[in-house]
Amino acid sequence: MPASSSGSAPLVNSASDVSTVLFTDALSERLSLRLSDGRRADGRDLDWMLHVNPNLEECELLVVFNPLDHAVTKSLNVPLYYTGLDRSMRMQTGIGASSASPPASAELQRDFSFEVTVTEPVGGMSRVSFLRP
Repeated sequence: MPASSSGSAPLVNSASDVSTVLFTDALSERLSLRLSDGRRADGRDLDWMLHVNPNLEECELLVVFNPLDHAVTKSLNVPLYYTGLDRSMRMQTGIGASSASPPASAELQRDFSFEVTVTEPVGGMSRVSFLRP
């Protein structure tokens, strides 16, 4: 990115840049946490990763990206073992107060996982937060 006239901060060039900055600022505490690949990024299917911190209310963050040239709907079996959750949790999708869905309660499977169905448009990215009950 080009530098501003003062040379100290990058310019925001588009609405997409603003969205990315807001996404990163809202999640900065979580993005610096332990990272685990749900599926290693290779550009042949949905790429997804998990940010985990059992000490936060939002103890796991699932980030999904579609690098393909077509929309994809897929069920992902998300491991929640390292979150410290044992039976139930709340799940929330979206970013920020305006686009976030209200948290929905759900039960974990016996292996401390949860199946999430995601639909990603071409080049789409979304997040799912797993919260304490």
